[in-house]
Amino acid sequence: MAKIVLKDLWKVYGGEVEAVKGINLTIEDGEFFCFLGPSGCGKTSTMRMIAGIEEISAGQIYIDDVVVNKLPPAKRDIAMAFETYALYPPLTVWENLAFPMQVRGMPRDQIEKEVQRVARLLDLTDVLDRKPAHLSGGQQQRVSLGRAIARPAKAYLFDEPLSHVDSKARLRMRGEIKRLQETLKTTCIYVTHDQLEALALGDRIMVMNFGEIQQVGTPEEIYNQPRNLFVADFIGEPPFNFFDGVILADGEHLSFKSEEAGFSVPLPDHVREKVAHKTGQPVKLGIRPMFISPSLTETPDSHIRGSVYVFEDLGENGVLTAEVDGNLVRVMTDPYFAGKLDDPVWLTLNTDMVHIFDPESGLNLLFAR
Repeated sequence: MAKIVLKDLWKVYGGEVEAVKGINLTIEDGEFFCFLGPSGCGKTSTMRMIAGIEEISAGQIYIDDVVVNKLPPAKRDIAMAFETYALYPPLTVWENLAFPMQVRGMPRDQIEKEVQRVARLLDLTDVLDRKPAHLSGGQQQRVSLGRAIARPAKAYLFDEPLSHVDSKARLRMRGEIKRLQETLKTTCIYVTHDQLEALALGDRIMVMNFGEIQQVGTPEEIYNQPRNLFVADFIGEPPFNFFDGVILADGEHLSFKSEEAGFSVPLPDHVREKVAHKTGQPVKLGIRPMFISPSLTETPDSHIRGSVYVFEDLGENGVLTAEVDGNLVRVMTDPYFAGKLDDPVWLTLNTDMVHIFDPESGLNLLFAR
């Protein structure tokens, strides 16, 4: 296992495109760590520099306190599974799994033992004599993963390994990868643009955008305590709702008022103490869809009046999109919501669950440090 440290790491392409901008990060020994972000954010470039298959523009990478900047990939003792399966078509599953060990000169009996171990872990024992062309997509992906873990390594790197797998197989493979890491107790870095994968798999997550770290934390921290507007908007499905407004004071009481959406809500104690210095200033209020309650009749607790824009019945739950003065507000409901297109609807916010963001810096004022 390995502890991996990145210090002031940069990657610049062509002398001008800054893909990774001076990031600092520590991945602990035995940790399952996810790199999460949209396409082009720098997550894959960061992984490739750790693996040694991408040249470092500046900074240092430490693996177990040893600077590995100049070490070739083979000397870093790291295994990697790629987005594409990258299997050898002429070789059987057994031969594909054995290949990384054969090129390292491992004894035949040890190779056989390791191939059988990996095949059992990944449910491949029945297809060891087949070639890749005769496997399903899910089986090919498991062989690709198996080849990466078929030999002991200090760390395993996974570069979007499930992006080409159908949704049902992806769910199963996600569980297998998590179980695999917990069985191996080995440091793993997993690159993905899929927030659900990162939240389900990671001990910790690094959210990136435009080559910079937006937040590092546990799945719970990333989801419930987003550091800024980008993280809040990127994590969660349906995504956050945001309202522009201003903080108003009435004696010791503070409220958020949105002229645009035509509503005002009182702010609870834990919010007031964090945003009192913003009284009279513009802010953004954010709230997740599951913390808004809809009603087809006005109630004493109603905050916002809108109309039904669309309702999606998803089986176990529903997603109501309400139009509020030209803005769309998403609300999680039960699947039996009875509102019809353009019906009036009243929304009640759980004010204990609101977040307040600075519109200029984007920082979440409740968790800013």
